[in-house]
Amino acid sequence: MTTATQGRSSSQRSQQRSRTQGKSTEPTTGLPTEVRPPSQQNVAETGETVWQVVSTPSHALYFGGLAALAAFSVIEWPVAAAIGVGAIVASSNRSGTAIASRVSSR
Repeated sequence: MTTATQGRSSSQRSQQRSRTQGKSTEPTTGLPTEVRPPSQQNVAETGETVWQVVSTPSHALYFGGLAALAAFSVIEWPVAAAIGVGAIVASSNRSGTAIASRVSSR
């Protein structure tokens, strides 16, 4: 029993419950509830960026295998995402081109 309800009698607690039964008890987050789909331009830019990263067969095989491991729950999807992002960052550092410069040049 919490400290706030310790001093209350059982009738006071039941009155409190009856007052809140008609109200929604879901917490509010203050975040917008409307979700908008991405625009066609956003989808096209994302596709171009993905194609730049996975343009070679070896990269496609690597990321496809990583996606398959996550899809079959061999590894969790956040782990797969972290591995994929790490591989992209590491390969961009080796080649001397930053991904941020490719994305920001649009």
